Amino acid sequence: GCTKSRSVEILVLVGSARRNSVHEGIVEEIKKFIIEKDITLKLVIPALDKLPIFNCDIESQICSNPLMRSAELDHTIREKAGSADAIIFVTPEINGSLSPLILNAFVWLSRSYSDRGSPLRYKRASVISASYLSENQITDCMEMGKYFEMKFFHSSFYLFLGNKVTEESGHLSSAHERSRLEKWYK
Repeated sequence: GCTKSRSVEILVLVGSARRNSVHEGIVEEIKKFIIEKDITLKLVIPALDKLPIFNCDIESQICSNPLMRSAELDHTIREKAGSADAIIFVTPEINGSLSPLILNAFVWLSRSYSDRGSPLRYKRASVISASYLSENQITDCMEMGKYFEMKFFHSSFYLFLGNKVTEESGHLSSAHERSRLEKWYK
């Protein structure tokens, strides 16, 4: 029989702006796994470091003047989240919690500019993190997601960095950890 290809769009929010970060390396590894039979998978990865720190004055300027919706403000993150089939939060641990970039994205995405509400509402999601200390950032992300009734569809993926599992480029150097990530993905 004839099978139709299905298209799936995943918004990937990376909470590290550091070049060659471990979290960027994890996303690069995931890109290698996305070739699936009968599925066209598209990863959308906005630059969270370009998103301004949330401020009600900026928000009101954007809402009152559509011309303010520029790439510089990346206001389209709301549209990207709204159209995505799922969201993957890729967050480092900063002081025992989420990264400021992920927190800021949550705030911008939490705002309701229409009767549809937040684009996070009822969205399927998962969390990936790597750190030297703890997994608190994963729990914190899932707790924030509960406020929007997000449905976390996968177990989270946590990589303990104390095991020297990454290269200087941020990519995973451990075959075992790459295998774990691939199992998480599937």
